[in-house]
Amino acid sequence: MKKAGLLPLSILISISCIGQDTGTNIERSRLKYKIKSETTFSLGYHNRIVSLKDIQDGNYLLDIQVVDPGGLPTNYKDFLVKINQEGDTVETKQIITPNEFPSSYIEFGNYYYGIRIDSRTMGGYSKDFLNKYDKNWNLIWSKNINKPKWPDGNTIIRLIKNNRLLVIANEWKSNNHQGITISKYDLNGSLISSKLLSENIHCNPISITQSNNSYFLTADKYNDKTHVNSLWMIKLNTDGDTIWSKTYQDFYPKQTILTAKNELVIYGSNYPSFESKNENSEFLKVLMLDSNCNLKWQKEINRNWYESPGNMIETKDGHFLFSSFIIPTKDNREYTYLFELDENGDMTYENKFEYSLGTQSIPLLLKGNEQVIMISQKWIGKFGEPFHDIILLTKLSLN
Repeated sequence: MKKAGLLPLSILISISCIGQDTGTNIERSRLKYKIKSETTFSLGYHNRIVSLKDIQDGNYLLDIQVVDPGGLPTNYKDFLVKINQEGDTVETKQIITPNEFPSSYIEFGNYYYGIRIDSRTMGGYSKDFLNKYDKNWNLIWSKNINKPKWPDGNTIIRLIKNNRLLVIANEWKSNNHQGITISKYDLNGSLISSKLLSENIHCNPISITQSNNSYFLTADKYNDKTHVNSLWMIKLNTDGDTIWSKTYQDFYPKQTILTAKNELVIYGSNYPSFESKNENSEFLKVLMLDSNCNLKWQKEINRNWYESPGNMIETKDGHFLFSSFIIPTKDNREYTYLFELDENGDMTYENKFEYSLGTQSIPLLLKGNEQVIMISQKWIGKFGEPFHDIILLTKLSLN
């Protein structure tokens, strides 16, 4: 996603290159996060990991889209796989047809509320539907939000106080009137209020993170004139209203977590400038912000030809473990790469796993019972054949 924008409310922060790796703390002995066990499962020929979410019962819900040979729409299936904190699959069920499952959803009581993005517009703009489901994912009602968005536009949903649904979406109105819409709905899907944060440039919401008495909205902006990706952090009050926003250039955010110290870690990537002679097309980047979103340090990792972020978790010792996939050299295969940073941004661990992912599969990390659980695809096919893979569950020790 690369589009464009400027925000009158935004504060441009100049980011200095600090928190660089000294190389002395890296645990190359592999004593940390050693493999305890590996298990695999397959639901079809090609198992694509779509999303992963923690749910109310303490387990994790994995959405997997399966494609059998041929790649026709009739060959697509979606499954929900429940994984417990022991790293075992405890339930698998086929769900509603592809393109019908919500891209973002919340669980509340005996229902799910979710956003389904309809991108099947023959090249036109996408549109959102606010849906309510029962616990078996049967649709109860669907409301057309009726706000056009870019074909790659994102929407996120969150439950806020007074049992209101906060829906934050990319919105397009004209070439000079676009941005992010922050809307509030009741539990019947009726609109309460809506506000457009206009940027006159392409921007996309990524996630929303709750602190003690506010929310931090992570968004992305892209300026197609300067070719600069920016992180856009917006602070909201408990009613979902904007308090302030700040912008950090040269960053494409993927995930934000609130740390045990009430600080923010944002994991993402960046792209070399057009003038750069570096051949790699994407590299990893991490920002640490204080509770007011002031920069404490940043870390860049660009050791490989291509690197793409997965997700991150905070460990019990206050460190941060990150997953990613890398392509070591041009025309090479894709591999899982884990690394850990301490609270100062120094690297304390890294490891490349020697199996091929294929098709830019992103490994994901879960917190388990006294272990880390990694979920990834594993390519088992042959070069030149239709893509064939399995899902790999790897349990990693904490010592």
